Amino acid sequence: MPSPAVSLGLLEFYHSSASPEAPWNYPAWQELTGVRHGLFPKDDSLLPRGWSRQQADDIQSFFVSYSLQPATNRAKFFKTSQHPGRRKFASWVTSRWTAWGVHDIVVKALREADAHPSIVLLRENNLENPEAAWPSSTLFSNAAIEPVCLLLFGEDACVPNTDFITTAARNVVVIFIQRSWDTIRVQFRRVARQRKVIEEAAIDAFKALEESKPTKGSVTVAIKAAARWRDAAELLGAPTAIERAKGLQGQLQAIMEGLGIDVEKRVTSKLSHKVSIDGLNSLATDQNVSDIANTYRDYFERIDQDDQEIALDVSDDKQTLNDAGGDFGVDIEHRLSLVQLLLALGWKDGLPPIFNAYRHRRGENPWDKPQLFDHSEQDLQTGILFKFSLHWHQLAGVHSLVRSSFTSEPSSSVGILIADEVGLGKTAQAVAYIAFMNMVISLQQAKRKLPKVLTHAAYLGVNSTVPSLPHLIICSGTLLSQWVSELKAYLKPNSVDLFVYDGSAVPQDFWSPQGPFHQSKHELHNRVIIAAYAAITRDMNSIYNKTPKKIRKSKEARMPWDMPSLNSKGNIELTIYGQNFLVGVLDEAHNFRNEGRKQLSMIRLLQNVTVRLPMTATPLHTGTKDISAMLRLAGILHFFDPVSVAEEKEDASILRRAKRQDTDGQAVLEAQLQAVSRLQTQAAGRLLRRTVDSRDYKGDVLIPLPPLIEIVGILFLTDREKELMKKCHADAALLMEDTGSTSPRDIKSNASRRFDNFYTGYRVEVIFSKDPNEPYPSFETLDAWEAMKSTKLDALAHITRHYLSHDNVEDVAFENGALVIKPCVLADGEAISQRRRIIIFSNFSSQIRLIQNVRVIFTSV
Repeated sequence: MPSPAVSLGLLEFYHSSASPEAPWNYPAWQELTGVRHGLFPKDDSLLPRGWSRQQADDIQSFFVSYSLQPATNRAKFFKTSQHPGRRKFASWVTSRWTAWGVHDIVVKALREADAHPSIVLLRENNLENPEAAWPSSTLFSNAAIEPVCLLLFGEDACVPNTDFITTAARNVVVIFIQRSWDTIRVQFRRVARQRKVIEEAAIDAFKALEESKPTKGSVTVAIKAAARWRDAAELLGAPTAIERAKGLQGQLQAIMEGLGIDVEKRVTSKLSHKVSIDGLNSLATDQNVSDIANTYRDYFERIDQDDQEIALDVSDDKQTLNDAGGDFGVDIEHRLSLVQLLLALGWKDGLPPIFNAYRHRRGENPWDKPQLFDHSEQDLQTGILFKFSLHWHQLAGVHSLVRSSFTSEPSSSVGILIADEVGLGKTAQAVAYIAFMNMVISLQQAKRKLPKVLTHAAYLGVNSTVPSLPHLIICSGTLLSQWVSELKAYLKPNSVDLFVYDGSAVPQDFWSPQGPFHQSKHELHNRVIIAAYAAITRDMNSIYNKTPKKIRKSKEARMPWDMPSLNSKGNIELTIYGQNFLVGVLDEAHNFRNEGRKQLSMIRLLQNVTVRLPMTATPLHTGTKDISAMLRLAGILHFFDPVSVAEEKEDASILRRAKRQDTDGQAVLEAQLQAVSRLQTQAAGRLLRRTVDSRDYKGDVLIPLPPLIEIVGILFLTDREKELMKKCHADAALLMEDTGSTSPRDIKSNASRRFDNFYTGYRVEVIFSKDPNEPYPSFETLDAWEAMKSTKLDALAHITRHYLSHDNVEDVAFENGALVIKPCVLADGEAISQRRRIIIFSNFSSQIRLIQNVRVIFTSV
C-alpha cells in the first residue's frame, strides 16, 4: 500500500485543532525550511522563497477548500481535486524536500534507534541476501517517532507543559518516516545490484594489470574502479563487501609503493599482489609517477572534513591559541631594520652570494633557460625580469634561525621548528639559511671574518666550525619537482648539484662510490638532495625490522622514539640512513605527527642531520600531542624524555575533564592555553612563528594585501561536455541517496562524505570532459586544443593571458554564459607593465599537469 504524500501530511497538520497553522509557526521548522513568516504573510517580500502572490493566493484558496471538507473525505479530496493550489503546493513541497534535509534527519533518528532497515537486515544476517524480505516500517520505526518530532519541530511538538508529543505531530512524522523508509528500500536494492557491477569492474581492472604490462592508463582505471567499489561498499554498509573493498585498496597501495609513491592510512590486504614489479618499473618516469600519484590522492587521500583532527576548540569570541603569546623566535629581530639585518648576515648586496639576482615573471629559471636572463632593458622595464629580494620578515626569519642554531657553548642538538603561516615564505627562508651556511663555510676556508651575527656564537652543536656536509630536503613525492624548481629559481646555475632521491632511485647505485652522488665534483656542502617520503620509508624498511605485534600491543611502556632493531640483510651505508647532512629541511612536518613507523623513520633520519628544520604552517592549532611530536622532530631533548609523554597524557586528561564541566567554553580554553604555554616555554629559542597579521620593525603588517575583488561567472558548456557529464552525473546520482550505511555519522558529515566520494568523478568531468577511463591528453597546439577543449579551462587560459598581458587591463566579465574580455588599449607612449602574478587553485592534483599544458600553449601564442 503506497504511503500518503508528505504534502497531504503537512496539509492535515496545518488544519489540526491542537495547533492551527503548524508546523509553519514552529521556530525549529522555520529554521529548517527557511520559511520564517508562515505560508501566507500579507507582505510579498516575506513570502516563501520563489513564491509569487498569485501562487500564495492559489495555495491558500486550496487550503480553505480542504478545510471545508468532512474529515472522512479529505484524503480523497486531496488526491482528486483539480484545484491549481493543490498541484502548486505538492510540487513546492517535493522540490524543497531534499533542501530541507528531512530525509537525513529521519535516517539519523532511525540509526540512533537501531531501527534503520539496513541495521535490521544486518542484525538478521540478511544484509547481502537479495531474497530477504524488506523490514516493515510499522514494526521497527516507532522508536524513531519522538526523536524525529523533536528534531523537526522542537518543543512545539509537545502537549503544553508536558514531554508528550501531540497526536497531530506524530501522525505527520509517521508519514515522513514511511516516505524515507520507501526511499531507502528502492535505493538500497538499486545500489545492491549496482554494487555487484562495480565490484566486477574493479576486479577486472586489477586482472588487466596482472595479465599485461601496466600502463599509466590501466593503473588510472584501476585507481578509479577501486575507489568506486570502496564507496559503494561503504554506502551499502555490508561488512564483507567493505572488507573485500579494503583488500583491493591494500593491493592498490602495494602498487603505489612499488612505484615509490608514499600512501597515507595503509590498509592491510589479504589479497596477493600479482602485478609485475618489472612492469611497474617501466612506469617509473617522473611524469608517470607524478600523474598516477595525483590521481590516487584525488580518489583516496583528498582531505575529508570528518577525518581532520581538531583537537583544540575555541570559544565563541574567536580566541585562538596564539592568544597565549605573540610572535615566537623574533624577540631580537623585531627591533632590527632591513639594513641592520643584511649587515648582520653579511649580505651587503641584499642577497646571499649564491642567490640569483633576477627572477622571471613566468617562473622560468636560469638553469633550464639561461637565454631568458640576459637582463635586456626591455625585459626589466616590462617586468618580465625583476630584481629578486627577500622581504624584511624573511631576513628576520633567517637571522633568527642563525641566532638560534649557533651558540656560545657546545650544545647537544640543533633544530628549529619553522611554523610561519602560509604565505610568509618558509621555503625562501630555508633555502636562504642553506645559502648562509655555505657562505660561512667559504669564509672559514678562506680564513676571512665571519658575519656579525656570529660574533659571540662560536659553536654549531658540538662543532666549532661549520662542517662541509650535503644538505637534505625532505618532501612529499608530489612536491619534488616544485622544490627543484624553487631551488633553481633561488640559486645560481651550478652553484650546487641537485639530486632527486625518489621511489625510482636505486639506493645501492645512488649511494655507491660510483654513483651520482659521490661522483659529483662539488664540495659536499654544495650538494643538495631532495628526497621523497616514499624513498625514506623504503630505505627504513630495508634495514630495520618490523616491530613484532606482541611488542606493539604489550602493556610495557614504549616510547614514541624507540627504534626497532636493525635487520641482518640490509646495508645501512647504501641507504640514506648511512649518510650525514648539514641542514635537513622537513617540509610539511605535520605529516609525521602521529606515532608509528612513519614518524620513527623521520626521527631516525634526522639524527644524521646537524641542523634540523622541520616546517609546518599550523602547529598552534592542533593537539598538544601533535605539537610535541613536531618539536621532537626539531631535536629538542625534552621531548625525548618520558616526562614529556606523561605531560601529553595529563594534558589530554585535563582537557577531557574541562569539556565535561564546561558550560561556556572558558574552562576548555584555559586548559588549552595552560598546555600551550608550557610547550612554548619548553620550545623557547627553538620555534619560529609569525602570522600574516604580524608586524615588522616599523609596525607595518608583514604582507599588505590589496582589496579582495570577487568575480563570479557562469559558463554554458558545449553539447559534447553536457553528454559526457550527463552520464557521469547519472552514475553518481545512482549511489548518492542514503541507502543504509550503518556508520553513526551525523547528518552534515554524512552528506559531505557522500558528496565528496560519489561526485569526485563528476566534478572532475566538469573541468575537463573525457572518457573517465582514459588519461588526460597532451596538447601541442591551439588547433589540437580547439578540437577537445574544456569550456572552463579555455576560459581560465584566456583569463590568465588577459591579466598577464598588462597590469592595467579591465576586469573580465561574463554575459549569457560566455566570457567577455575587453582588449587593452595603450595610450600614446604608454609602456606595457607586466608585474602581476597569478595563483591558480585546483581541487584535483591530477589535473595540474593539464592546466599547465593549456597555459603553456596559450602563452606561446
